[in-house]
Amino acid sequence: MDIIETILKDKEHYYALAHSHYNASDKSDFIITPSLAKNKSISLLLDHEFIFTPAIQIQLNLFIENGLLSIGTYTLYTDQSEENIIDEFLVIV
Repeated sequence: MDIIETILKDKEHYYALAHSHYNASDKSDFIITPSLAKNKSISLLLDHEFIFTPAIQIQLNLFIENGLLSIGTYTLYTDQSEENIIDEFLVIV
């Protein structure tokens, strides 16, 4: 099965993977801690300067005030085998 078919077939698995890593991440340096993370998108990253490729890019929107105000995104990059994982926060306050 190619990577696109895998993503389409298992998209809920990839969102769950991102939520799991997000929930386990250290947010102690945040000035404002998000109260909610919602599924945003799953993409296939083909070329990048510092991320291994091809990579599956899973994004979650981050919110405060019970989902009323978006403050940024959480992005998780993984390969198809899920052996390599990189994540990043982009919080706009």
